Amino acid sequence: MATQKTINDTTKSSESYEAPPVAPTKPAIMWRITILAGIVTGLAWAAILQIPQDTVKLMAGIAPVIGGIWLGRRVQGRGFTHGALMSLFAVLAALAVFIPILLLNTNYTSPIAQPAGTTAPAGLLEGLVSLSSLMLITLVPFPIYGVMLSSRNQKKAADFKKEMATRGGQLARPGRVVSLDDLQALALPKLASWVAQLFKRNGFTMTDYKFGKDVIDLYLHRADPDEHWLVRCTLDTIKPGMAQDVVQSMSNGEWVKGVIATSFTVQDGTRKWAKTRRTVEVLDGETLMEMNG
Repeated sequence: MATQKTINDTTKSSESYEAPPVAPTKPAIMWRITILAGIVTGLAWAAILQIPQDTVKLMAGIAPVIGGIWLGRRVQGRGFTHGALMSLFAVLAALAVFIPILLLNTNYTSPIAQPAGTTAPAGLLEGLVSLSSLMLITLVPFPIYGVMLSSRNQKKAADFKKEMATRGGQLARPGRVVSLDDLQALALPKLASWVAQLFKRNGFTMTDYKFGKDVIDLYLHRADPDEHWLVRCTLDTIKPGMAQDVVQSMSNGEWVKGVIATSFTVQDGTRKWAKTRRTVEVLDGETLMEMNG
């Protein structure tokens, strides 16, 4: 019996054991592509500075940004780190080009940091100082900016795809609505956004939303009293079957009330049916405009 009790205690303790949460790991640094982007950008930057035309030299500031954007589209997160590493390798690549030039050519004419319309010979030290100044202006911040900008845009695109997959679509800004005609001209994503704003002014907050077939469900919460409402938006005339579907949808959650909102009309049969249900309400376009004031 003692052995059986020990086994049972051991089983209970192992069943109640919960593994500690695993901390999220940072994405790995993509060294190869970062080094490649840095070297190519540094060599392109050095090559552009050898071109005598001043207008072409303006590309020396654009090339690092382009390289950063290219890298940002291919890395997964850690935009600043990848941008800083790219800048480091770009600087090393540019120095690998210019240091031999400065050592072999004592009368080297610096293509940068000269007064407008003049050039002057520069020694090794002066050339390095001039190059360092331009590198600090272009090769250091611009790749970081390009990578972070591109990486941020990639994240926004990924979040948008995720939202489309989980919610089925995205709400849109409704614009200015001053009349019933304006309301009825709204597309469904804009109507749902407008209805959400209308309820927000009446003490609700939207916790989530989901696209369905010809409808958009808004999940709303009111703090005082603590209530969760399901508001279904549609562009169709509200029929009794639609109201019954809302009641069925409410059975799957902790909804206190269900609302069907349309910018058009509600059938008389639907109104009569809804009056017999305390948890369901139907709103047509005219009622929504009255609520909007």
